[in-house]
Amino acid sequence: AQTHQGDLKPSANNTINLGATNARYNNIYGVSTSAKYADIAERFAADTPMDPGTIVALGGVEEITKTAEKADENVFGVISDTPAFRMNDGAGDDTTHPFVAFSGRVLCKVKGPVAKGDRLVSSDIPGVAVKADPNDNWKSTFGRALVSKTTEEVDKITIAIGVK
Repeated sequence: AQTHQGDLKPSANNTINLGATNARYNNIYGVSTSAKYADIAERFAADTPMDPGTIVALGGVEEITKTAEKADENVFGVISDTPAFRMNDGAGDDTTHPFVAFSGRVLCKVKGPVAKGDRLVSSDIPGVAVKADPNDNWKSTFGRALVSKTTEEVDKITIAIGVK
């Protein structure tokens, strides 16, 4: 057993790991944590490699697949490349089991103009979102735009995922 007083600080950013992939801590007790990134994500088996920002649904050959229809009610999350909290971390890698963000802030592929606060649904372009329209079922909404976008092209914007 080791005891420490004061702060445990690395000599530079991103230079020290606490534990390792083959030597993990059992329980970590604390009062507060801090993370640079802002989404909660979990690894899921994907039927094809997917880029960060891709919207996924439950289904396909594996656990998740790209959304493929407008306002898909099976929408599940967005592929994250920088999750703050990484669950199921040991399942595969980013190619076979990408991290799917389902809460927090994440970059998302969006087509067409959106205003900050607009609700988002899947589009008919696989893995890409659009602004929700009044006829879309609330079950298909998966997030809200945190910034405005004025172009028609597909671009990544920051969204709040899991917010209706």
